Amino acid sequence: MKILWLIFICSTKNVWGTFIEEHFQRCPVECACQGSQVDCSGRELTEVPSNLPTWTEILYLQDNHISTIHVDSFQGLNRLILLDLGNNLIESIPDQEFASIPQLHSLELPGNNLQSIPSGIDSFTGLRLLNLRNNKIENISESDVSQLARVEQVDLSHNTIQTWPEYPGALENNRLTKLDLSYNDLQSLQRHTFSALHNLISIRLSGNNIKRLAPDAFKGLQYLKNIDLSRNSIRVVEAISFHSLDELDSLNFARNEIDRIQAGAFYGLLKLRSLNLGSNKQSSLSDGELFGLTNLVSLDLSNNHFTHIYPSAWTYVKNLEWLSLTRNRLIELPSNAFELPKLRHLSLAENTIENIHRLSFEGLDALEI
Repeated sequence: MKILWLIFICSTKNVWGTFIEEHFQRCPVECACQGSQVDCSGRELTEVPSNLPTWTEILYLQDNHISTIHVDSFQGLNRLILLDLGNNLIESIPDQEFASIPQLHSLELPGNNLQSIPSGIDSFTGLRLLNLRNNKIENISESDVSQLARVEQVDLSHNTIQTWPEYPGALENNRLTKLDLSYNDLQSLQRHTFSALHNLISIRLSGNNIKRLAPDAFKGLQYLKNIDLSRNSIRVVEAISFHSLDELDSLNFARNEIDRIQAGAFYGLLKLRSLNLGSNKQSSLSDGELFGLTNLVSLDLSNNHFTHIYPSAWTYVKNLEWLSLTRNRLIELPSNAFELPKLRHLSLAENTIENIHRLSFEGLDALEI
């Protein structure tokens, strides 16, 4: 009985000692603390404080002058779920640094000097957000793709990435659903470029220098809902470019150099509801170019070079509700120009229309604006 009582007293002391140690650790003088949140942002720090409390769950270190992360900078922070190191001077992170904070949900590293994807991301068991926006990352390797696939949302925008490697085979623990590659230096998208990332829901590729979009570049992305290809240099949308994307809802081609859309380019996009082709160089539109878009609701053709409207162009898009032909070169509207029974909004502003046939708007029974 005395032995049991002694064991109880010892264990109680250990628990109580741990409790006191964890809950009465002082907030670092360089920071401000509230609850489990430690805010060390904007303090002109040159390194991570060495006395961070073990109870820290949210740690803000952004807007400082930190250039080096030591291998033990976050040692003991087993409860950390959000780490913000944005807008510092970090060039690299030790290989084993992330092993000490496996519970992290969000890792913010925008606005640093990283030249490659930090290694060790596979140490995290449930990383949801990895923000590497506005760094100096040039190359992405197959190993990088394997690591990034373990994160739900990855932001690599505003770097200098030139190519994205095709990953051979299946990826382990593939959880990536949102990938932002906007404002890099991608030149083209080859076949099966992103096929290994089969859980993707959204991909942003705007602001690159993509000139050619190969058919099947997105093949295998059965859950993909949104593609943003705006602000590139694409001239031709080739036939059957998106035929395997059964769930695609939104496709943005605004501000490219498109002057030709091959017949059947959008074939297979049965669930596409929004298509933006604004600010391109199209001068005509035929029914074959919109073939297959039976559920399209919104179509933006503004700021192109259209001079005439051919009623047959709308043959396969009878469910359109919103259509913009603003800032084109239209000079007349023929009879039955828009046989779109569900169209509610039609914009023809900033054209040079001289002649409107008396039956131009025949059949627009649902038109409101």
